[in-house]
Amino acid sequence: MKCIETIKIQAAKSWDTKMESDLAALTDSIRNSQDYQELKEIIFFNHELSPGYSAIFLFWNTEYPTQIGSPLGQRLKQAMKVYGLVDHEIWNKTQTERRRS
Repeated sequence: MKCIETIKIQAAKSWDTKMESDLAALTDSIRNSQDYQELKEIIFFNHELSPGYSAIFLFWNTEYPTQIGSPLGQRLKQAMKVYGLVDHEIWNKTQTERRRS
């Protein structure tokens, strides 16, 4: 099963620069870690027009996705709460795929 875990945050104005720096470093350390074998990719994005609005996307290839997310996703969600409002979602790939010709 393939799934995407998204953790989005809207930081308070006073935290936006520090948050972006901390989250970029955190995603780099996770990307370089050997601890998450089923994690295929981690990407950190900043919103183009809204400073302090960022998201981390975790791309998983796992047999057991959960409704509450991965332990890594849960830890990231808790860590990000110090900066502002956090939204955590899990998106599972459907069984049916259609390809464009």
